[in-house]
Amino acid sequence: MRAYRIFTRFTFWLSVIALIGAVHDAGFGENEQIEPFIQVLFLWTIAFGIGSTTVRYIEREGRPKRKVFLFDALSMLLLVFILVIQLGWVDVINFMEHKTGSTWL
Repeated sequence: MRAYRIFTRFTFWLSVIALIGAVHDAGFGENEQIEPFIQVLFLWTIAFGIGSTTVRYIEREGRPKRKVFLFDALSMLLLVFILVIQLGWVDVINFMEHKTGSTWL
């Protein structure tokens, strides 16, 4: 139980830091030294978000209601898709060109 709380708090604060990084990334000029750090921060935030949602369903006391399961499942699917793209496991442009016959989406 204590580990669950520490994990969820860490994930929350990591998300806050990632949000600050997103504002910095969108609002300021590109800095070649900070950009790789921000990308790694985003990847870790996505990974911990997936883990946090999974642990929430495993943990007995923190289990959410069934109403939010569909939203959680769809958001986790989106996060996994983003993570796969960001890690370069799938080339989305070539995949879409293969499926649609054109690169225009």
